[in-house]
Amino acid sequence: MNRSTAPRRAAEKLREVLDTDLDRTKDAAVHGAEQAWQRIAPHLDALATEAGHAVDRARSTAVTASRTVPGRSAAALAALRGKVGAAEIEQARRQRGRRRAGSVAAIAALAAAGVLAWAWFREQSRYQELFEEPPYLRAPERSPAEATSA
Repeated sequence: MNRSTAPRRAAEKLREVLDTDLDRTKDAAVHGAEQAWQRIAPHLDALATEAGHAVDRARSTAVTASRTVPGRSAAALAALRGKVGAAEIEQARRQRGRRRAGSVAAIAALAAAGVLAWAWFREQSRYQELFEEPPYLRAPERSPAEATSA
């Protein structure tokens, strides 16, 4: 081996080692990407569904806001121009509060009625009472000693 071929052989050997390491690194990267995809893929449908629901909620909120904003801005301009007095604004606020209180009371009454109906139905349809005699119709149980003495 002379001096001119030694560096060339060392460079070739180094290139082979680096190529082998590069191939291993590529294989490891591909394998890691495949494993990540296998773990993530099942959750993509759920994420897409959640994103769709979030978009729908945002859209409905935007539609509601776009419907209420013109009315509120018109009312604000009327108040600023002096066409509506403070007493009228206060009266409208109180009416809205009463409507909300009434609707909350109605919802609470419906919920209470539902709970009472559920409790009554549950009491009426007890499973054991459908197949067993009520306790007041059953004969009292006697011990074997009392049965032989009678």
